[in-house]
Amino acid sequence: MWRAASAVWMVLVAVVSLLPQDAIGALSRTAGVAGHALAYAVLTYLLVCSGVGVRRAAVGAWCYGASIECLQMFSPGRTPEVADLLANGMGVVAAAWVLRRLHRRRAGPTGRGV
Repeated sequence: MWRAASAVWMVLVAVVSLLPQDAIGALSRTAGVAGHALAYAVLTYLLVCSGVGVRRAAVGAWCYGASIECLQMFSPGRTPEVADLLANGMGVVAAAWVLRRLHRRRAGPTGRGV
């Protein structure tokens, strides 16, 4: 189930990110940094829930975001933005940090899982 959710989320992010600028209009202006960060935090979370380790999920989610940014060169009215890539990274890092903290809390003082 989590793998399917991850795949669906990745497709949704790609579609929204690669639509021509005039097709999304106000959505792209209002999403901003928070929208990018949230989208990639959710992706990182879904990847971890699907069995991918936190580090691998974080690297994969960030690389996916970088790929999407590069592909925007081919979408009318869209351009790759370093700021968007940094916002994606903020979401990935935030999600990875929270997931690591939760894992440590569940592991307890011995370092073993509950």
